[in-house]
Amino acid sequence: MPKTLRQLSSNPGIRAAYRRKLETLIREMHADVSKAILEEFDAASWRMARDGAWRSPSERLADKLEQVMRSWERRFRFFARNTTKGFLRQIWDRVRVGRKNELASLGIVVKVNPSRFTSELFQALLKENISLIQSIPATYYARIEQDVQRAITAGGDRAGLIKSLRRNYGFTESRARLIARDQTAKATQALAVSTDRDLGFTEGIWVHVPGRKSSRPTHIEMDGKTFKLGKGLYDKDANGKNKGAWVSPGQLVNCNCTYRPVIPSGWKA
Repeated sequence: MPKTLRQLSSNPGIRAAYRRKLETLIREMHADVSKAILEEFDAASWRMARDGAWRSPSERLADKLEQVMRSWERRFRFFARNTTKGFLRQIWDRVRVGRKNELASLGIVVKVNPSRFTSELFQALLKENISLIQSIPATYYARIEQDVQRAITAGGDRAGLIKSLRRNYGFTESRARLIARDQTAKATQALAVSTDRDLGFTEGIWVHVPGRKSSRPTHIEMDGKTFKLGKGLYDKDANGKNKGAWVSPGQLVNCNCTYRPVIPSGWKA
């Protein structure tokens, strides 16, 4: 059995702090949008009853929703660009310090200098995370827009609109939790693999971490298997049933798997 270092799992504190920030922003957006839409919904119905020459409630509500959502899209862009880098930096620092300290405990003193590949990986993770955050208000907007038009078509169904707004808030909040959880796991494993390669490790042993809704049969089979850090293992169902690809721990959505880096045979540890 080869000697290995310990696996690095995503940090619950980092994940929770990031999730709370996203949830706070979503809660504020939902309160603001709901207030603006319901006020305009009530006013539009009253004005239409007084004067049929006014613009339709549908047009007025669409304009109001677009106006308020433009503001929130800017808020989310600002949040993404000013929060994500710090979030990923925390993960990267934890990975580097963790590896350095563990190797030091084994009498191996190293300098953890990131390669060009690791630096580029950090930028790719940053870009992906920013894109996901900025997609939150866009997805929310599309769903709310449909609900508003549905309420108008139903003859001014205010109660139905309120119910839809609440449902979409729950959907958006759940998506934010998924983003926080998934991006923390993905970034941790990706940066760990890249950092370990920078340190001279070439192989790892896959560790399957079960989840209530995230255990893949293929990843259960991978548990305990050795793989090349620059390649991963072949998952025959990575992109759907019988649509395979080479994957690394944490790469796929909702994958909680990690790995233990194999200490090279030439090292004294």
